[in-house]
Parts: sequence; C-alpha cells; structure tokens
Amino acid sequence: MAGGEQSQSFEQQTVSHFHSVIESNVNSTKEWIDSLQDLLWAAQLTSWIECKSYYPIPDFKNATGTYSTQFFCNEGITYMRLNSDYRFFTFLKEPEEGYTKIFSDIDKLTELFGFLSDKVNLKVLMYLMSLNLGEVSSAATISELLGYPKEKIETALNYLLKINGPNLLISDYSVITPDNKTEKVYGLRGLTPEALILLTGAYAMLNQPCGYQNSVNIRDFPLFNRKDLSFIKWRNNEKEEK
Repeated sequence: MAGGEQSQSFEQQTVSHFHSVIESNVNSTKEWIDSLQDLLWAAQLTSWIECKSYYPIPDFKNATGTYSTQFFCNEGITYMRLNSDYRFFTFLKEPEEGYTKIFSDIDKLTELFGFLSDKVNLKVLMYLMSLNLGEVSSAATISELLGYPKEKIETALNYLLKINGPNLLISDYSVITPDNKTEKVYGLRGLTPEALILLTGAYAMLNQPCGYQNSVNIRDFPLFNRKDLSFIKWRNNEKEEK
C-alpha cells in the first residue's frame, strides 16, 4: 500500500466498526446489539462449509418457529438460537483437559441444583434479579411480597450469600431500625449474568427445537471423557441414595 501503510486486521476493522456504532448517537445500544447479533450469525453460518454467502436472520414476522444452529469440533462448540422473542449465542472453547475437570465438583453442582429445584429458592433468586443496582430488600419485605415464610426466605438468602466464596452473588448490609436494632438487607453485587445464563440453558433444555437449520459435528470424541469416570462414580463417603 502507498506510504508503507499496512491493511488493518479483520479484528481491528471489527473494533472500529463497533466503535463507530457506539459513537453514532446517544441511543446506539440497540444498534450495537443488532450489529453484534448479525456478526455472530455470520460466524455461525460459516460452520456449514457449503455456505459461502451471508444472508440475514429471518425476521420471524410471520413465523413462530425457532432457528437453532450448532457446531461441534475438537476445539470447541458454538450454538445459536433464534426466534421472535428469545435469542442467544453460546461459545465454548475446549479446555486443555476437557470439560470433565471443570465440572468435576459434583457435590457443589448438586448443592446448587438442589437449591434451585426448590420453587421458593428459585423465586427468591428471580426477585433479587428484579432489583436495580443499588437497591436492597429485607427478608421480611421479600416474604411479604412473595407470600412465603420469612425463615424460608432467609435460608435462601444465606445460601446465595455463601456461594462462590469471596465473589458473592449478592451482598448484605445492616441497617438501623427506628427502635435502634439492626436489620439485614440484601442486594445484587452486579447484574448476575451467570444466573441469567443458567436459566437460559434450562429454558433451552425444556424447549428443544423440532430440528436444526444447521448442525455440524466433526468432533472425534464425546463431551465428557469416559476413560476417567472417577468424578461421577460412587464414593465411599457418599450417603447411599434412597
């Protein structure tokens, strides 16, 4: 190129494009999200080797179906799901030691899913997700709003306080009441994308698509390594299931 200029990498062009979208107007977030969705859709289309041209995402104006595309290879997994109301994209790069090691703490996973399997606990989590950042609520308030015993609400909140160690899902504070006593209030430490991702996965499992627009599987081995079942085999310190 003239003057020794080097062409920009595709990644830099992508950054420049999205930066220009953000700078375009003060209400650019919708345009940014729409552009990101289109970029992810374009990437997902390339998983099908026969597809060499981009075509837009269906508008779903006259359809109630779901588009689901998936790509499995030894290096990772992508999954995209689209319908008129709910759209998400998942990218998982294959860990060096596979998924087995990451999900090997069955006890903690069981405890979490056991917690979420209780309807009241799930409702408490969803209520907390309805709070804005900076808003807090007491167990008594949640109890009155949801109609469940305060003790049950407190048990749920205490569990949510302890998970993830120092990186707490929620925070608690003590406030002074008019009678000079203290009362705990609870709020989110952030907008908890992890909880929303978990619920999204559960929704997808419960609402399987009738078929896939595009499904590519060039993976040579299963998602979990069956050669080492130590993380799911019965252990002597486990209580026998009834």
